[in-house]
Amino acid sequence: MLKVYYCSQAEGVPPTFIFFVNNPALVNNGFEKHVKNKNVRKGVSDIMGGQVLEHKGKTIYNAGIKEGIALGEERGMRKANLETARRLRDMGMSDNDIHKATNISFDDLQML
Repeated sequence: MLKVYYCSQAEGVPPTFIFFVNNPALVNNGFEKHVKNKNVRKGVSDIMGGQVLEHKGKTIYNAGIKEGIALGEERGMRKANLETARRLRDMGMSDNDIHKATNISFDDLQML
C-alpha cells in the first residue's frame, strides 16, 4: 500500500512538488492522475497559491537507481583494476608499468 509521508514544493515557477512515499515503485498512473485532478489542483491552489503540475517521485527514484548503478560500476572497475594490478605485480611488472596499465595510484599500489 502506498503511503505518502509528506509533500514539498521543490520549485516555484512552475510549481513542482515532490512526494515522499514509503515505496516509489508503488506510485502509478492512478496516483498521478489523482494528484493532477482538478479538485486537488484547486485545493493546492487555494492553500498554497500554486498548482500541481508535475509529479517527480519516479524521476527522483529513477535518478537514484542510475546513480546506484554508476557507483556500482565504478566500484567494480576499481576492484577489477586492483586485481589486475596484483596479477601484473606477481608477474614481475614494475609499479610504474602497472600504474600505466591500470591507472591505479602509486599509493594504492604500495598497499597491494
